[in-house]
Amino acid sequence: MLGIPYVAPLLHTPDGVDLSCYLLPQTYESLADGYRVPGHPIEDNRVDVTPAAAEARATVIVFHGNSAHHWEDMTTAGQLFAMRCNVLLLSYRGYSLSGGSPNEKGLRIDAQTGLDYILDHPYLSNVPIVSGIIASNTFTSIPDIVRRWPYIGIFSFICHQKWRSADKMQLIPTTTPILMLSGRRDQVIPPELMDKLWDAAQKRGKKRKSVFPGSCVSSNETSDLEPTGDIFVPIRSGTHSKLSEAHLGKCPANFVQTIPPTFHNTGSQ
Repeated sequence: MLGIPYVAPLLHTPDGVDLSCYLLPQTYESLADGYRVPGHPIEDNRVDVTPAAAEARATVIVFHGNSAHHWEDMTTAGQLFAMRCNVLLLSYRGYSLSGGSPNEKGLRIDAQTGLDYILDHPYLSNVPIVSGIIASNTFTSIPDIVRRWPYIGIFSFICHQKWRSADKMQLIPTTTPILMLSGRRDQVIPPELMDKLWDAAQKRGKKRKSVFPGSCVSSNETSDLEPTGDIFVPIRSGTHSKLSEAHLGKCPANFVQTIPPTFHNTGSQ
């Protein structure tokens, strides 16, 4: 755990799945001037969550990537912890020690369960949550990936898992900034899909025509703001499973530092 104080809560989803997590709560020691994250493995540093966690700059939830585990994001978590943020590392169902099998609906439940844990906690609920999205080497949809595979690409229409991320970009408020890290030597997901996902993200807030069901009446809808805080970082030597340590650590940490925290206080101060 890189010597960082941590708690290992086991979260329970509404549909009965146990999720393995690491919570890195700020302590009075870590909040003190001059504190430095050890940065190397030392003796186990498991702690209890104390009122010091309520004095953190913000709380950040980190969701790992495909075929990964929550502990693999400790480099990024260490950077965020050094910024005096509480950090929750959540392992989706079917990964690490979490139960169940991964599917799109289930992973959405897992993400909501992690957020509910923060909002219901007596100390963490009194801390701002940084609302932003960081995505690395991802895709527009699973059929788009399969369509580019030799021989079986023509059967992409039978994919039962869709994961239409590009179509859902319009659901993300333009006030929520997005950081995209794209390894340009990705041999699993073509980098062009990251480019298309970025294009979809930049269309948030632009005018689009809607037709009301059962009528021929249409209207132009648009948000008040277009995205201004989004960042796209192409990494020339980055592959699907490995981006540079510098980008994995510094880029997300610097990105989070620029986001104004938002309070989601459900209790008393």
